[in-house]
Amino acid sequence: MTGSPQLFVALFPDEVARRRLFRLAYDLGVMSSGRTIPQANLHITLRYLGQVNMEVMQCLEQQLGRIKATAFRLQISRLETRARQGMIWAMPEECPEPLTALVEEIDRCSSACDITVRDHEFLPHITLVRNIKRRPRLQQIEPIEIVASNFQLAASERLSEGSHYRQLHRWSLSEL
Repeated sequence: MTGSPQLFVALFPDEVARRRLFRLAYDLGVMSSGRTIPQANLHITLRYLGQVNMEVMQCLEQQLGRIKATAFRLQISRLETRARQGMIWAMPEECPEPLTALVEEIDRCSSACDITVRDHEFLPHITLVRNIKRRPRLQQIEPIEIVASNFQLAASERLSEGSHYRQLHRWSLSEL
């Protein structure tokens, strides 16, 4: 492993949605000559935290554990090429209100732990492919429903074969 892990808060899709997203990612990786994101790594980043010390991590776990948010459904229904970053994203047409509220609560928790919050609008997406060599023609996709019933604190660790995401803590969202 190289370097300290980078922390982030994320939604990891359920297994059915993750399999569908991975099949899509694999096909797009072939068409773009890019690097397909491993199935286990497919997620929506709610808040990137970076490297933090143990004191900040304990603060985050306490603060995030206090969040009271509602579970929700998210329809992933469009693809977008981010040519400048060399990525292909899967995205919803719109961000549901419960997701926006959850992100705002996570930002509040981050601020309480002295982590600077983002100064840009949250844009929910799942990175499917990185390092694209050519821009594929993106087709309409059949919507993929993600049932968001929890959110997680995770660590990204750089290994020789690529990034590995380790889930550190999981918190449930209240029933739909």
